[in-house]
Amino acid sequence: MFSSESVQQREASSAAPYTAAEMTAAAACPEFSVHALTAYSFMMRAQAQCVSYERALREKLGKRLLSMLASQVATFYASALSHLLRVEEMTNATAQPGKCHCAVHGGLPT
Repeated sequence: MFSSESVQQREASSAAPYTAAEMTAAAACPEFSVHALTAYSFMMRAQAQCVSYERALREKLGKRLLSMLASQVATFYASALSHLLRVEEMTNATAQPGKCHCAVHGGLPT
């Protein structure tokens, strides 16, 4: 699953890794999964636009097109970041093992 993979990557690089209970509660939450997958989608869109931008640079297309492509890349990355921050916030808010504090569950056991 994408969400547990990203949490495991964060855990490997973090000084204060998530606990197993935090990871389980967050990964079981549908809102968490939606934000994680949406962030992934925006990152893929940004990557595709980067390829288009590089191609436009190589072919020396107009500055207007380059500006538009660069703007789209920035927008996609900003959208991805906002969803990733929401995932981080939700995971950090999962203070009690087995409980989710998202808008969907409202602190109910998962």
